[in-house]
Amino acid sequence: MQLIRVLLVIVAVAVLLSGISIFLGSTKQEKSNGGRFLIATLGAAIWSLAIMIFIKMPNASEVFSHLIVTCIIAGVTLCDVGLLAYLGWQQKGGKIATIIFSAIGAILVTLLAYDSSLFYTSIDVNQEYTHLFVNKSWYYYTIIAYFFLISIVFSNYLQKQIKKTTNKGQKRGLQIFYGGLSIGGILALIFNLILISSHPHLTWIGPMATAISVLTFYYSAVKFRIISMSSRWTEVLSYIVIIATAIVVYLLAFYIVFTALFGIANPTNEVLILNLIMGLFLLLLMPTITELANFMRASFYTDRIELGYIIKKLEVIKKDSYDPKDIARFLADTMHYSYVALTVKDHFYLSDSSRFTTEEVNQLAKLKAENGAWIVADELKEIDSASQHNISRIGILRNRNGKEIGKIIFGKKVTAGAITRRDLVKHEAIIGIISCIIEENNR
Repeated sequence: MQLIRVLLVIVAVAVLLSGISIFLGSTKQEKSNGGRFLIATLGAAIWSLAIMIFIKMPNASEVFSHLIVTCIIAGVTLCDVGLLAYLGWQQKGGKIATIIFSAIGAILVTLLAYDSSLFYTSIDVNQEYTHLFVNKSWYYYTIIAYFFLISIVFSNYLQKQIKKTTNKGQKRGLQIFYGGLSIGGILALIFNLILISSHPHLTWIGPMATAISVLTFYYSAVKFRIISMSSRWTEVLSYIVIIATAIVVYLLAFYIVFTALFGIANPTNEVLILNLIMGLFLLLLMPTITELANFMRASFYTDRIELGYIIKKLEVIKKDSYDPKDIARFLADTMHYSYVALTVKDHFYLSDSSRFTTEEVNQLAKLKAENGAWIVADELKEIDSASQHNISRIGILRNRNGKEIGKIIFGKKVTAGAITRRDLVKHEAIIGIISCIIEENNR
């Protein structure tokens, strides 16, 4: 149960932060829509935190207990009204429906806040789980009907959006969101209202199901662009969802292992908090671990070229300390050549201690390539130093206007395999980036 309470807090924070990032990252045209989605996530966060307190209510006053139950209903109401506004506000009927359901929801929450007996007769906090004795009066059935109807209405507006959208990608994204929203809504209705009295230990399933809706919305927003967001805030949203998901998976895995090894179904708060800190520490180390893994692949897997890693490190070299010799040395190590040399403005930068005479450097400098990124192989055969120094290929560095600004010379390939067409494309991409770096640093 302690684990579930921790997970509910994580879900509440992640859902609210997702709403904030979507609102702040939305374009001007989508800002109001992002604001309506933020209202829905705020309601989901209130709902999740209220359930977290409810499932194991402390021995508190009746006023506090009643406040928590009211917050549960208010949170679900705010979440559903926010979703209805997000999905239907663009249409006249949607605006009317939003106003009507908002007014009815406010009345129902106010009635519950004023008179608890409308919804339940008593609360027992002395059991393992908080037990709510529901009063199955007109209010109980009215509130079930309210949430059922509002779910049907906003699902209907989402279906209209799906039918109206002509873009196949966005249509697919909306369908995925619809699936996640349907699953979350059904689970919430069953476990937070219908079974709240007979199965109080399962009330946490409702708010946890909102994570499914948020994940499907995130996936659809990033993959299919169902809402226009700036790339920076899309990245922020990705970090929030991925980190929250990673923590949830980590804690669930810990719970399963802990229960299997020690037979303790409910770890203490101290144990959970310690493992949560360890999980966060592991996440903070992930960039370092990823960087180390990329370095190992680039350095030790000599049969392939890790283009992404090389491009990333070249950007770092450009920002930190531009030195053509460092670039040549780095490329020789990661592209698996015996050496790499750069010729820039009559300067010759070599990755290792190999020696080229002045005459050899001048010969190489005279080589021309009218088009393309490479010196023709037949021209290399005419240069004595090409075979003497095991030159395998020479690339041309060009500025943005196509003018030659230097050359990059590759020595002997240290691997036995032949250079594939894919490898050549990677070479040309790297040559283009190096050309940009040299041009920027020689203005």
